[in-house]
Amino acid sequence: MLILYGIKNCDTCRKASKWLENNRFDFIFHDFRKDGLDKNVLNSWSDLIDLELCLNRKSASWRKLSEAERNKATNDVAKIFLQYPTLIKRPVLRGKYSIILGFHPEEYKKTLK
Repeated sequence: MLILYGIKNCDTCRKASKWLENNRFDFIFHDFRKDGLDKNVLNSWSDLIDLELCLNRKSASWRKLSEAERNKATNDVAKIFLQYPTLIKRPVLRGKYSIILGFHPEEYKKTLK
C-alpha cells in the first residue's frame, strides 16, 4: 500500500494525491499535522534514503528556526523532523521498496507502473 505523507493544505500534496487518484492507485494520505510523525516512520525511510535529502531548507519553517536549531537540524535531522515535521520536503510517497520526494509525475509513472 502506498502512503502519501504531507500536509492537507499543501498544493503539491494535493496535486500528487489527485494524480494517484486519477491513475487509480490505492493510497493512504498521512497528514503530518493531524497524524503526527514518529521515529518508526523515519527509521523505515532511512532504510531507503538519506534523511538529509528530506530536509527542506527553502521552507518557511526552516527560515523561522534559530541558527542554533539549524545547526542541530544538520547534525540530527531525524530529531528535528520529529519536532518540526513541516521541515520535510513534500510530499513524500512511500512504496514498499521506494520513496519519492516531491511530486514528479514522470518519476511516479516510472516507479509505480
